[in-house]
Amino acid sequence: MSTVIHMNTLIIPVHSVVDLITNSSSEIFVAADSKTVSTIKKLVTNIISASGGTLTADDLFNFELVYKCVDDKYDEIEMTASEMKIKKKEISNILDNELSSAEDIEKAEEWRFGDENDDGYESSAVRVTVKDKTNKNAVAASKILSDLTSIFSIESRYC
Repeated sequence: MSTVIHMNTLIIPVHSVVDLITNSSSEIFVAADSKTVSTIKKLVTNIISASGGTLTADDLFNFELVYKCVDDKYDEIEMTASEMKIKKKEISNILDNELSSAEDIEKAEEWRFGDENDDGYESSAVRVTVKDKTNKNAVAASKILSDLTSIFSIESRYC
């Protein structure tokens, strides 16, 4: 990282948001959004193009923004926004229905959705699936693209 000095201005390139945080109780959450999806698509398309290929990311893969949710059995699952909307409506119907059993109500109340975590942050990711399941290289690439954060070492330290 280099420091640049212009006349009376000192510009210090910031390596990451963490460089700006000095409070040890600060937390940083990383979540995917629509920009993440478009950036991954551009990256893949450019890599294909750089190798002389003519296909695009959309020719090879399906890209979905998904949220990490917890179902009534406490299993973590991924759901798209439309899938969550349907499930929330289903839960709302159970909770609003006087004829719902106590067991159904209890199960409905156990659900947690990635777009409204108790911690106040979204828990989202990009799910990448391959269109041609016989293309072994594309299958392998889709697994890596669906879990890009695993290629980074993420840790927190408190002083």
